[in-house]
Amino acid sequence: RPKGKRKATETQVAKLEKRLNAKLPDDYRNFLLTQNGGLPEPRYVCIPGHPYIDNVEVGYIFGLYTKCEPYESLLYAVDHKLPRLSKGHLPIAGVGDMFSISLTQNPGCVYFWDHEAPGYEDEDEDEDGNVNFKMAHATLLAGSFNEFLTRISIFEADD
Repeated sequence: RPKGKRKATETQVAKLEKRLNAKLPDDYRNFLLTQNGGLPEPRYVCIPGHPYIDNVEVGYIFGLYTKCEPYESLLYAVDHKLPRLSKGHLPIAGVGDMFSISLTQNPGCVYFWDHEAPGYEDEDEDEDGNVNFKMAHATLLAGSFNEFLTRISIFEADD
């Protein structure tokens, strides 16, 4: 957890679940209650089976903070990134590319959303240049949030 940031409360998590009209996967829920986001170190994750990306920086894992920068906030992501994802996905990390956790189909699975995926078209962007992701932009990355965390590692470029 970042210095000065508090773990989420049961009340905050319950309010989020009510707002989403969905129950969070247990491991992700527990993460919010104990860590509540942060910048992982190391911070890269391999994207297995992706046609042109070996790995990508995770960026900030969103937390349920009340006072923070937008890139740190799960509530900001719910307001501004959730509408751009396929139904049933909750954004959990990322800036341009995104990581989500499924709340409906394949609950608990974590996906990587590539904003330059094959099939991406200019019309997939809104007037502000934000990408509206389709399932064709998604790569299944992990079967659970905990598995996603274990895949985060140091990236070492080939010489």
